[in-house]
Amino acid sequence: MKLIILGCGRVGATLAAMMTRHGYEVTIIDQKSEAFERLADFKDKVRTLVGDGIDEDVLREAGIDDADAFAAVTNGDNRNIMAAQIASQIFHVERVICRIYDPIRLETYRSLGLESISPTVVGAKLLRDKLLGPSADVSSAAHARPAAVPDSAPRSPAPLAPPAAATPPSGAGVAPTAPPRASPASDPRAAPSNGAGTPPANGAPLPNTVRREFDPRRRPSEGTRRS
Repeated sequence: MKLIILGCGRVGATLAAMMTRHGYEVTIIDQKSEAFERLADFKDKVRTLVGDGIDEDVLREAGIDDADAFAAVTNGDNRNIMAAQIASQIFHVERVICRIYDPIRLETYRSLGLESISPTVVGAKLLRDKLLGPSADVSSAAHARPAAVPDSAPRSPAPLAPPAAATPPSGAGVAPTAPPRASPASDPRAAPSNGAGTPPANGAPLPNTVRREFDPRRRPSEGTRRS
């Protein structure tokens, strides 16, 4: 497998060392020859080339015509984007990776089909996960399936019925109920009967009273004669 890396900075040099361990034939391009000192012990295992990675002649010299993969990892987003587009659209490299620092540009070129990685976003997520834990990944948590509730877990109690309306105490704004009136026969305080001086209704005769007709011929008795 043949890999071409554009940019021999810290990321490019580390990537070249990793890929040689995996058996890749690596060629690395940089505009400065001193940049290759970062390869250290792997310098003899990596092919180096000084030149501009957006120059087609330089890319051909690096062997891009038969390359299996291309990675643009310089410090400039514009250079990386242009070199990746040349490798993908002109030389039809099967696998092209581009490093873009700007998250806004990242989304733009991803939408255009350019496979890219943003160290800004990746680094921020790694730092966040260390601070808050892996569960802080909102994007993955939004699609996570909810965990099943074990049978031993306490269940929520059934909702309580609404309490009955309390009867307000006497004198709290509600007039008390009057006691039932006693009948005259059972109440000793009742008014006296018609025989005790209460005149009867509709001229009815008083009970226990003897009614006498007036007789003009009858003389009053001696006991009732006026003096």
